[in-house]
Amino acid sequence: MKVISVVNTKGGSGKTTVATNIAAIAASNGLKVLLIDADGKQASSLAFRQLREESNNKIIEKNKERDEKNQISLLAEFTAQSLPSDLIFKQVRNYEQSFDLIIIDAGAGDSNIVRSAIAAATYGLLIIPCQPSPYDIFGTTDTLDLLTNCRTTLDIDAVLFMNMVFANNKINLLKDVDESVQALASTYHIELLSTNLINYIAYKNSAMEGKSVVEFEKNGKAAAQMMELYNELMNRLGME
Repeated sequence: MKVISVVNTKGGSGKTTVATNIAAIAASNGLKVLLIDADGKQASSLAFRQLREESNNKIIEKNKERDEKNQISLLAEFTAQSLPSDLIFKQVRNYEQSFDLIIIDAGAGDSNIVRSAIAAATYGLLIIPCQPSPYDIFGTTDTLDLLTNCRTTLDIDAVLFMNMVFANNKINLLKDVDESVQALASTYHIELLSTNLINYIAYKNSAMEGKSVVEFEKNGKAAAQMMELYNELMNRLGME
């Protein structure tokens, strides 16, 4: 069992989009996946799972009108549950025999729940999505300070990557913030991933159906970038 904790105390970093897409793609690749919604306020990951179930119900109804050769494949299933608890770090071990991959979608703000989600990454990987703006980069230092505190007693592998990059500003925007991001990663001894996710509309459209961007638009640009991120994470976890 491996754990991926998706954490940034700064709101609006796109944590849920990343967590749900990774969960759906991993399930589609045959992994037994548990998606933990650790945000007691919004529970967006649970909403995604509900929309996914509704999409499957629609597929089942459509298949009743199709012959056997033209059946539509159902979306791969994964388990999702709410666990806004400061005991996440301890409780994930209870699922060791049941799941291959546990993904934790942590809420914003500094809390014992978020700290526990960071600690749980000792069983795998902490990923920190950050928008490429000065305010978001500055806000991410709070998360990195929490990571530093956890690392005094735990061995936690952590990575940072740029998320929700505006497509029309990709080159200039990344160039402007590159030095700040590199300095941030260096200061806190974490790796900056090579993958950057552009804020394509496909992320919003696919979420409305409980689908990953890969399931929604397999050959789209968003799907290609999300697969790059997924493969980069799986390689780091030794699950390629």
